[in-house]
Amino acid sequence: MPESVADRAVPRDGVGVIIVGAGPVGLALAIECGTRGVACLVVEERDRGRLVPRAKLANVRTMEHMRRWGIADEVRSAAPLSADFSTDIAFVTSVFGREITRFTNVFFTGSERDARFAEAAQQIPQYVLEPVLRRAAERLPSVRFLDGWRVDNVSERDHDVVARIVRDGHAPADVRGRYLVGCDGAGSTVRERTAIVMRGDRGLAQNLGVVFRAPTLEGLLPFRPALHFWTVNDATPSYMGPADRSGLWWLQATAIDQAVDLAKVDPKDVVAGALGERIPVEIVNVDPWRAHAMTAEHVREGRIFLAGDAAHVHSPMGAHGMNQGIGDAVDLGWKLAAVLQGWGGEQLLESYAIERQPVHARLTAEATHNYNLVANHFVRPGLDADTSEGRRLREEVAADIQARKRREFFSLGLVLGNVYEHSPVVAGDFRSAHDADSTVFAPTLLAGGRTPHAWRDDGSSLFDHFGLGFTLLHFEGADRSSVQEAADEVEIPVRIVAIDEPHIRGLYDAQFVLVRPDQVVAWHGDRLPADFRGLFDLVRGGTGQANRV
Repeated sequence: MPESVADRAVPRDGVGVIIVGAGPVGLALAIECGTRGVACLVVEERDRGRLVPRAKLANVRTMEHMRRWGIADEVRSAAPLSADFSTDIAFVTSVFGREITRFTNVFFTGSERDARFAEAAQQIPQYVLEPVLRRAAERLPSVRFLDGWRVDNVSERDHDVVARIVRDGHAPADVRGRYLVGCDGAGSTVRERTAIVMRGDRGLAQNLGVVFRAPTLEGLLPFRPALHFWTVNDATPSYMGPADRSGLWWLQATAIDQAVDLAKVDPKDVVAGALGERIPVEIVNVDPWRAHAMTAEHVREGRIFLAGDAAHVHSPMGAHGMNQGIGDAVDLGWKLAAVLQGWGGEQLLESYAIERQPVHARLTAEATHNYNLVANHFVRPGLDADTSEGRRLREEVAADIQARKRREFFSLGLVLGNVYEHSPVVAGDFRSAHDADSTVFAPTLLAGGRTPHAWRDDGSSLFDHFGLGFTLLHFEGADRSSVQEAADEVEIPVRIVAIDEPHIRGLYDAQFVLVRPDQVVAWHGDRLPADFRGLFDLVRGGTGQANRV
């Protein structure tokens, strides 16, 4: 490897974390670690500028992380479609046909402030989001990038991991890190080299993604704008929408007959089937893909971890994929930093799989359920007819869509309601917040759950007051005299935050709440435990055995 490349990107004494893959998950992990000063090396083989917008939404939880990283406004500024454009998903017989029904404020993309979360969701293609995340990571002095190199092999030693990197025209090189995380997608080399098996259903159905330019299309629409148009017809059952306001559109034709050879399909015919007639279009990209429902058997092999699509692969229905992967990065990132900085214990790293793998299973099952109700499911002969029977059919299908698809577009219970039940680094009763109806979400103080959100009297989010380490909230009426003394006794970063607003106190059934760096409740109670040090030893991943009741 040329000396100039080694000097610039590969520290001779190794790094804290080698991150394989510079997609949203790898970049989120780099930001999470780099914000805490951990030395990271991000290795990315490919040019990531392709216009393949499979991931198109940063959900409310992901946007809360963007806010925590200080880039939420930057993300919204970069997004081609603001909430003012539309927050709708419309089901139509074709884009030039008849509207069947629509949903508004899908995925909670509306701009109106909501007490339940700190940030609304944002429609943004992955290829637009990645440069924002990349710039944020590059601003962190401890994060370095090695572009154009491929990780060919990984091997673990007693105290570090060695990654063999290769590039055409260069000699192979070894880079060392205390830990390595495979964020390298569904075809993960890291997963393959560590022989971690994926379990589940492979190849549920084939689909065809098309990106095309049609500068006149927006002006020809017979309907109000929408983020998605789901086209319910025999020609091209699909969902599609604008990628920007300059004539770029994306389309996903779903559940195509397995007998169809996608290599022989004319993408212009696919577009015409969704539109309902032919207009001039320029095909920019064609992306055949198969829907899977698979999760990794395990997500850790010693010092090597998997995150994002390397650990779970499922259909994009419900917009859980990228967001789930960023959740992996957040959970793992602060834990790696804590261990590398010396205050985190081994149980922190063990807890990554215990906390995240049930989430992977839950969201993979949800995405599969949603995929079973794509546009193909609602096609009926005569649905587009301008007759009384056609109108009756559209009313019947509209009712069916409203009943069956709301779960996909308003799944706040899944996005915000996950509880890390039985985590070894959470002290609590582990009452579950999981509801059979994923659209149900009520902020609830639960050990292992996301801290209930509230807006403070000064207009700031409660989350804005949390620190990089743990945060100890205490409320009006609590015995405050021992709070700082107790915090000073422990050797982990703790910020003390006093809350006096009655409306916030009403959300919390406790006088004290200990919040983790990822905004998850580590413990709550009406008085500080006598063994405060034991509590902190437990939540930092040490050997503490604090009372869990």
